[in-house]
Amino acid sequence: MQKLIRQFKKEINMDFSKKLIVSVSGGVDSMVLMDFLRRLKLNIVIVHFNHQVRGQSIDEANMVRDYAEKYCLPFNYFKLDLNLTSDFQNKARNLRRKHLEDVAKRNQTPYIVTAHHLDDLLETILIKITRGSSLDGYSGMEQISQQGEFIYVKPFLYQQKEKFYSFAEEYDVPFMVDQSNFSDSYLRNRYRLALVPIMKQENENLLTQIEQYSKQVSAAYKFIRKNTLEFVKDSPNLNIPKFKKLDQAIQDDVIAYYLELNGINLNFRLIEKIRKV
Repeated sequence: MQKLIRQFKKEINMDFSKKLIVSVSGGVDSMVLMDFLRRLKLNIVIVHFNHQVRGQSIDEANMVRDYAEKYCLPFNYFKLDLNLTSDFQNKARNLRRKHLEDVAKRNQTPYIVTAHHLDDLLETILIKITRGSSLDGYSGMEQISQQGEFIYVKPFLYQQKEKFYSFAEEYDVPFMVDQSNFSDSYLRNRYRLALVPIMKQENENLLTQIEQYSKQVSAAYKFIRKNTLEFVKDSPNLNIPKFKKLDQAIQDDVIAYYLELNGINLNFRLIEKIRKV
């Protein structure tokens, strides 16, 4: 507990006078996050989502609600009406984000806190590599990221999930195991169940190296984007002769920047085609 507190205070820079909107699923990671923040006496507001696709969803909702009522924590409950399509996870993610931001607005706070951890980071990076992404995307996630008027915070991003079970046992934190995590219907689960165990077997320090990889890629992206913004500021109409003098990495990011402004999905092949033109 004390080590977690030290890391939290060292890594997380927030205005703790503001409310923290905490997304709690009922799994061990989010239940431990909620309990941890409560023990720090922070002003937290709980949000729980029922995706209505599993029989245990009601039990999870009742467990999170009971915890919130026990400690007099504000509790927000949303039932998501979604069809089980191939795009289910993406639609659910967008709908959760909308509700979380609505709750944040009502509570006049920018902070939205989620329980993503180091194992999630590894899976996200593998998915990005498989599907293709930008340099920023290949870094996976960041602990603190500004998205519009909201600030998404992942205090446990560099913690391994196995530590949460020890915390839950020591502090008697209730949680439930999501049985859908063992289904191979979703790409993330297939990585988690099949590929990740092999990778961990090959390298016992895999998660530590994934943390280093993510931070290095993120730092490289921020350096390149800084140069991109300087170029765009000096050349808002995209001066082609000046553009050609840029390093290719910055050229690619300038193109990516304009694609982002126009809401176009990024991929390396598109950026490369535009650069060649």
